Amino acid sequence: MPYNIKCPNLIKSLLKIFTIFLISFSFINKGKSDINDAFPGRRVGGGTRGECSARFLVNLVNKDNALHIKNFEPIAFLVGKSSNSNAIDVTFRNVKNSAVNNINIPSTDSEIILLKSPDIRVDYLLEAKPLCNEVFIDSDPFSIASSVNPPTRSHLIIKNRPKDREIKQALTLMENLCNSTIKTNRIISIWDLDSRLVEKYKLPSNLPVKCFNFQN
Repeated sequence: MPYNIKCPNLIKSLLKIFTIFLISFSFINKGKSDINDAFPGRRVGGGTRGECSARFLVNLVNKDNALHIKNFEPIAFLVGKSSNSNAIDVTFRNVKNSAVNNINIPSTDSEIILLKSPDIRVDYLLEAKPLCNEVFIDSDPFSIASSVNPPTRSHLIIKNRPKDREIKQALTLMENLCNSTIKTNRIISIWDLDSRLVEKYKLPSNLPVKCFNFQN
């Protein structure tokens, strides 16, 4: 004997609940997919405690923490002002995590550091961290360098990616701005950074652009 349901409103309610559940589930999975698509590491570093190792530092790569790059193309960093750090240490590491190239770039102010990359033929890890002198005398060869917070770590890849095109164009244009300035809001927009970082780290409205070459 067939069972007849005589509560159509109940059926509608159940269908509505089921539909909402499916929509919610799809959004959750979408979020997980976006997270899983990102490369491991972090492109933004810094803290609010004031010590040297908490200095604001951003690898200017794509928001998935990677960037397509070819030989001698520019890479860049956004750094905040610090009275306790007088340099940024930049290291290229291979897939075995061994350091391949390293350079220490003098820096104390809020600025953009533009660095022409070395010869790149394979994927690399890009690391950057503030150098922290416990003895702040430049002429003292025994000054102690330390860094507590983990470095920013991003991926430089040789595979071409269309989504990197805008960033690569911006990096190329910044090569023409060496010893000049660029608007901070433009950096925030192109690299899809949180606009609240400007106030949090007291960034100026215009950032100096300083250019360097990697020492191979």
